[in-house]
Amino acid sequence: MTIFDAAKTVTALEVAEHYAGVRATVKGRRAWCSCPFHSDNDPSLSFDLEGRYAGQYICSSGKHDPETRNGS
Repeated sequence: MTIFDAAKTVTALEVAEHYAGVRATVKGRRAWCSCPFHSDNDPSLSFDLEGRYAGQYICSSGKHDPETRNGS
């Protein structure tokens, strides 16, 4: 098993909860939390619960897809 195969078994939210200690609130198909990478008063870090995507809309970390190993 490669690291990329292993990445398919967990969600971006699970990784963020484990390694960054984030606590997200689920709203519909997305989970939202404050970004651990900058001072954030309102939740701006979003996780797609049906896919493997995370997006940060304040500090522009973008959307990351482990399937293609690319960020945009």
